[in-house]
Amino acid sequence: MDKYIGKLLDGRYELVEILGVGGMAVVYRARDTILNRFVAIKIMKDEFTNDEEFRRRFRNESQAAAQLSHSNIVQVFDVSPPNSQMQYIVMELIEGITLKDYLLRKGRLSWQETLFFAQQISKALAYVHSHGVIHQDIKPHNIILLRDGTVKVTDFGIARFEQNQETRVIQEAIGSVHYISPEQAQSSRIDHRADLYSLGVVMYEMLTGTVPFDGDTPLAIVMKHINAQAPLPSEVVLGTPRGMDDIVMHAMCPKLEERYGSATEIYNDLETLKKDPTARFWKGLLETPPPPPPPQSQPVGDETIAMPRVTNSSAAGYEPYEPEDGYADDYEDEVQRPQKSQQRASAQRSQQKSSQQRSSGGQRPRKKKKRALTDSPAAMAGIAVAIFVLIALGVSVVMMRAGSLFGGGKKVEVPALIGMQYTEAQNKYTGQFRIVEGERRQSLTAQEGEILDQSPKSGTKTEKGGLITVVVCAPPETKPEDKVITINQMFIGANYQYVESELKDLGLFVEIEREASMEVEKDKVIRTDPALDSQFHEGDHIILYVSDGAEDLEVPVPGLVGKSYEDAKALLTDSMLTVSSTREYNNDYPEGQVFKQSIDEGTSVKVGTEVLLYISNGPEKKPEPEPEPNEPEPDHGGGDPELSGHGSSNDPEPDKETTANVSIELPTGNRSVVLVVEMNGTVVSANQTYDPEVENPVNISISGPAGTTQTIDIYINGAHERRSVTFPES
Repeated sequence: MDKYIGKLLDGRYELVEILGVGGMAVVYRARDTILNRFVAIKIMKDEFTNDEEFRRRFRNESQAAAQLSHSNIVQVFDVSPPNSQMQYIVMELIEGITLKDYLLRKGRLSWQETLFFAQQISKALAYVHSHGVIHQDIKPHNIILLRDGTVKVTDFGIARFEQNQETRVIQEAIGSVHYISPEQAQSSRIDHRADLYSLGVVMYEMLTGTVPFDGDTPLAIVMKHINAQAPLPSEVVLGTPRGMDDIVMHAMCPKLEERYGSATEIYNDLETLKKDPTARFWKGLLETPPPPPPPQSQPVGDETIAMPRVTNSSAAGYEPYEPEDGYADDYEDEVQRPQKSQQRASAQRSQQKSSQQRSSGGQRPRKKKKRALTDSPAAMAGIAVAIFVLIALGVSVVMMRAGSLFGGGKKVEVPALIGMQYTEAQNKYTGQFRIVEGERRQSLTAQEGEILDQSPKSGTKTEKGGLITVVVCAPPETKPEDKVITINQMFIGANYQYVESELKDLGLFVEIEREASMEVEKDKVIRTDPALDSQFHEGDHIILYVSDGAEDLEVPVPGLVGKSYEDAKALLTDSMLTVSSTREYNNDYPEGQVFKQSIDEGTSVKVGTEVLLYISNGPEKKPEPEPEPNEPEPDHGGGDPELSGHGSSNDPEPDKETTANVSIELPTGNRSVVLVVEMNGTVVSANQTYDPEVENPVNISISGPAGTTQTIDIYINGAHERRSVTFPES
């Protein structure tokens, strides 16, 4: 068990488990006991804590990353004190996988998905470079993909500040050799364009599933970065847009002055390509790349290492790979290969001579009598034949080289291939041109295998034996009904560009429909049609409903007059509008119906606008007039007091009060609602708080004059409503 697991770092971070181990540090999952959240902590390995150079690099990472805050960069929360023996960096904990793992799982990515990820990396680099920081180690291992498709760039372990870069040339080239820029490999002074080269290599690997340069040793790979030209992505994977070739090869240009000038330029070209897949960008792209390098039996890994400095002399002495697949002229093979065999034979003779000397104890062997060559007629004949062959070969080579210099480069006219069958064109022009298939495209008018387009165009001039790339008519698509496609249910709520790319990779046709949503964030998938749990087959259509968010969204106000309060409230809620109401007497509408709305029907308002509803209490009831009291007859005395009117039982009694029950419906959605009820300006129920989920409706008893109808005012969280209440006679 790791010695740090379960320990509390600096009294705050509890180390839980190991997440990963790198060349110079270990990354742990930890809990921040103060903020009660999980974080990732990168701790330098013990063997490097006393190495000042590694401590400097580690501090560089913390300084470089701590000042950066961007949605596509892993956030740094805290760093160790400068004088601390244990060096660490506290970062946000990312739940995702590296781009390298994703590539290992999928093999390669579509050009659309490559573009989607590359744009996010470009935005991160543009931000990093604007702060004067050079990452220096951009590779798929340092790029993390979240579940929603968001990219996070991490690991600034060998980053440096551009403005503080030392003027002396360092003696080591730091970086991963498969992604290193030529200037890093040669230990030259670098700038932010080194990151752009590495981004180009990453894009190349995403498109093709392989790195552009590989070899048996780090030095061999570095030499290819400096001297070689990689095949175009579109030649490795048919159907890749030529504009993507332009962007990738422009970023990977070994000449610094011809490379992209900024990550923003790459982002802008990718954005243009996203809108127009036929767009072209870089004029410096060579039309015919060299052949791919040979397969390597023991490929070099992608860990970040220190490379010995590559000097001009070592670069000049490096012997590049010599292809044997038909791209080199035949005469070069005939001349160079005997030279190599002669060199090997000479080496063997020297080795045998040394062995003989060692076996004889260092003494010179006894001389034998030499035999003259003229003594053997067969030997003389052999020598004559050999001399003749060598002279003939020399003349042939001279003639062929002279021809290539003065006449062999003669231009010939490119034939018209459109309309021909691909195999027919290859057979007809064998030995004159190299005709290769660059793309397959469906056509309603052409037959399968028919050439639809060619590059270069017919009638133009090219060298004899030159390359002609053609577009060939593909067979009609067949729908494999027996193959059921399973779709990730996590796509709901994910970024729609990521989901669209994934679904297209599965062979589905994707249509985008945008709609407003207050619940789902903008550009996230709300739902699909058909639903994701349906059965899909290759070639099926699926609609992604994508959120446009609710900011500045306007909706029409529905017609509410004549509807009940409950129906009107439901209509406003469905229209993403809020409701308030008041009650008044109205002779034209029965009690409970809306007789007026504060905003007219059809008016466009922003989402969330409040609409006031006027609810009818029915016609106002007028109180019946009280009868006038009869005048008592004068009492002339001596009469019965009951007959005289004194103490009569017909005297009016004082006003009686009775109780009426009022039922009030509370709005849902809040756990706490404040209710105030007034009658004739007097508060009869003051600031009572209710939970609508526990008690709804609320029944309140109100006392009032018997046999009368009174008006009460109800306030629910400040929203006003007026009603009439009739008190019973007794």
